[in-house]
Amino acid sequence: MSTHQSSPLTIRPFGALRELVNSYDAFYHGVSADVNKFGLSIEQFDIIATLGNTSGLNLVQLGQKTLLNLSDLNQLLDSLEDDLLISRDLPADKPMIIIKLTPAGEKIFAVVFPMHMAYLQRCFGQLNQSELDMLQVFLRRLKEAFGKSS
Repeated sequence: MSTHQSSPLTIRPFGALRELVNSYDAFYHGVSADVNKFGLSIEQFDIIATLGNTSGLNLVQLGQKTLLNLSDLNQLLDSLEDDLLISRDLPADKPMIIIKLTPAGEKIFAVVFPMHMAYLQRCFGQLNQSELDMLQVFLRRLKEAFGKSS
């Protein structure tokens, strides 16, 4: 008689991964549709939204608060500066350049940011606070797991 051992349970993450990617894709397209109306990419909007309601941030702070790497960030800052939506200033009392919205950038922020918040509220409002808390925990654990595997 031969004994047949079943293989250990194998986790199949593809369904969850597909939903994660599809969720991000839907978010990206939804936000892009709104910000494109103002001639902005979602990455440019990320910068404007991050700088909004601040007196400015240095490059390190901006890099930590956005979803962008430093190389992309610098290119985007150049384009936003060309469009006169941000300025880069070197205050006499600070050793680092401060990036801030210009009056034109503030106007765009004042219109686009509330639209963005309403969009997020419509989407995330479909979940209760407990579900949002669990989602945040699960996504943080997933991020940590991906970080450990590299």
